[in-house]
Amino acid sequence: MMGKNARNEVGTIRPKEQVLPAGVLLGDYEILSPLYRSANCIAYLAINAQEQQTVVLREFFPVPHVEREPGGCRVVPVAAEKSALVERRRSDFLHKAHCLSKVNHPGVLPVQRAFAALGTVYTVQPYDHSPTLLQAAPAPEMVTEAWLKARLLKLLDALTALHGAGVLHKSLSLDNILMRQDGSPVIIGPDDSRETPPEHAADALPTLCYRPLELLQAKLPVGPWSDMYSLGGDMLSPYNRGTAAQLHISFL
Repeated sequence: MMGKNARNEVGTIRPKEQVLPAGVLLGDYEILSPLYRSANCIAYLAINAQEQQTVVLREFFPVPHVEREPGGCRVVPVAAEKSALVERRRSDFLHKAHCLSKVNHPGVLPVQRAFAALGTVYTVQPYDHSPTLLQAAPAPEMVTEAWLKARLLKLLDALTALHGAGVLHKSLSLDNILMRQDGSPVIIGPDDSRETPPEHAADALPTLCYRPLELLQAKLPVGPWSDMYSLGGDMLSPYNRGTAAQLHISFL
């Protein structure tokens, strides 16, 4: 999903964390290495042994509610009272994967399949070597209104496809939008807000998504407008002077 350099810079999995080791087989897939972890999942680079296709496996692993069985790979709740919560979140994870599998849009990284194993569930997505928007964006002084507007319009079109499939992203950031060689942005699905190791925390500030109030206060309604707010804030955050201000005015 992300290029190897991308994951070495932000969101790298450290050995002490509960990740599956290389060589573990999950049906047709063999784990090669961890890529990143988010609040809801751990992503791995894997290979389909039959088709020799490199993919990304996303393992439902919501910390701090689950853990590995001692000496094994199976995922279990940390306590019996967490079981109902874990089941609800697993159902939501699968529901989003099912909805994403129906999205056919060049600006959305597709979900190819989902399956259960080791006490949890996994989704399969193509492995995309493209850098993130955070890495690929030019220096602020090189950005024009046309550059920003072209990408915003494509991203808004991709968001429309997501929302049409019943998916709210709710975690858009510069680090979960890929930039392909032709300049086209691609949104990685929800549940992929990366956690950053402490040694990279200062450098990771621009990756924090702009969350509207309704994502911080449970009583407020959440909708497509929430993603649009986050997208606008994220796209303009590195360019908060000059053309960014002009672009904001031109879109009003």
